[in-house]
Amino acid sequence: MNTESKQIWIGRPHLVLGKDVARAVADVVLNGHKELWFEVPADRKDDLVTERADAFVLMLLRQALLTGAHIFSEAPVSRELLDSLNDGLLPRLSQSVERFQGVKVHALPCQPSSGGEEVATGYSGGVDSLYTVSTYLDDRNGPRLDSLACFDAGVYEEIGDRRTRLYNEALNQTKDIAERFGLGCVGVRSNIQDIVDELYLAVDTYRLIACAMAVNNRIGTYLHSGAYELESLSIDPDNVAYYDSLLADAFSTKTLHVMVSGSDKKRIEKISFLAQQDEKTRSLVHVCVHNPLPLAGNCGVCPKCIRTELAMEGLGVLDRFDKAFPLETIRKNHDELEAKARLGSRNQHYMEAVKAMDEKGIHASESVRRKMRGGAAAEAVIKANREKLLEKAKETGLL
Repeated sequence: MNTESKQIWIGRPHLVLGKDVARAVADVVLNGHKELWFEVPADRKDDLVTERADAFVLMLLRQALLTGAHIFSEAPVSRELLDSLNDGLLPRLSQSVERFQGVKVHALPCQPSSGGEEVATGYSGGVDSLYTVSTYLDDRNGPRLDSLACFDAGVYEEIGDRRTRLYNEALNQTKDIAERFGLGCVGVRSNIQDIVDELYLAVDTYRLIACAMAVNNRIGTYLHSGAYELESLSIDPDNVAYYDSLLADAFSTKTLHVMVSGSDKKRIEKISFLAQQDEKTRSLVHVCVHNPLPLAGNCGVCPKCIRTELAMEGLGVLDRFDKAFPLETIRKNHDELEAKARLGSRNQHYMEAVKAMDEKGIHASESVRRKMRGGAAAEAVIKANREKLLEKAKETGLL
């Protein structure tokens, strides 16, 4: 092990077989000795890559940038990935973001001779995800999709058995949806969140691509569903979606090609595209933050539901998604939902929804404006009294 004080050490990955699952496991030294693993069903053990450490490096990369810890791997790393990280991505990130520090990955380079052939995409049911599925069901727009992926690398906030049950249910639902489209299904779990507790929004692209890389013996092309168009590219340390195109280029290797789907489209353009698809596809739109399961349905009143359904209303297509959204609830609470959208219109996706509504001639009514004034006043009071409110919440046991 290198003698530098700041370092993350990764041991050689090895295969561990259980009754029902198989894991690629590596010892890591990061605030103590731990085991980092990627898990697949036992009958898919040959999908796992253990001869190189590519997937393990990606899982720990953002933590290295934040802490200034160089990564040392006992196992080799694909030459393309090693060169791309050390000579391109890592210097650029550390130079662009004050919180990111200059680090390198120290490992012997290797040149994998072959990888898998499947084309896969992570599936959530969100607008971006369904856009990817609908676009690549055939090869008219690029590689034809073979499989939907259910990756758990920290997306479920629950811990222990509850998280395991959620993942298994999500995997079963993803299999069901994949069958509807005539596709296969890839399931991969990792315990990364137990080792590095990071905000998922800040790290999901790193982790999802790492999961695809862990089963590179099966997946040869991974389509990552982008949330923002390329013109919005910026390096935001707290929201990886703004620079996922940068990561996709850097993380691609000879055996795993990573593409960002939909980077040429705004979210509202994707909604318009989905409105033209068949009812089977439209009914699967799932954006709700209250339940991560892809077939859980939409509440209609959470922030992601609001910005999506109001964009649909602005496009004049909301009724086409009646199997996905509770239209009665939306209409009953419409003024309040619209007020929230207009108050949040500094957010790009809210902004697109509000602009579409205005262009459709749906302007804020007096009721909406009154709710906006009330909402703005409430926000001002909360901001002015934030510390007192937090202290009161702690005293009453709410925090």
